[in-house]
Amino acid sequence: AVEAVEAKKYDEAVQGLEAVLEDDSRNADALNYMGFSYRKLGRYELALNYYTRALKVNPDHKGANEYIGEAYLELNQPEKAKTHLDRLAKLCDSSCEEYAGLKKVWDAWQAKQKPS
Repeated sequence: AVEAVEAKKYDEAVQGLEAVLEDDSRNADALNYMGFSYRKLGRYELALNYYTRALKVNPDHKGANEYIGEAYLELNQPEKAKTHLDRLAKLCDSSCEEYAGLKKVWDAWQAKQKPS
């Protein structure tokens, strides 16, 4: 399933991840990848559902915090994204790739909001 995600074969990834989650519905990594795959497929409601489930299992899951933040920015909900950026800042400060990834998307989103 991870290989399918990395190859951007998101439909295939969803199928593989469904099998993983049948065996372990509380697998935070699989829930996060499922959210990521659905987000890349443009199915935001499902994506947010899976990210939220991943964070219920593990509130400190850095990947889920990063990706749900990105999803919220894509949905023009910056206040929700900021919550996850702040959470990552507490979890790993600016040194971890998840914080850096969401911060980059956050900064780009902020730059687009400024009138030219």
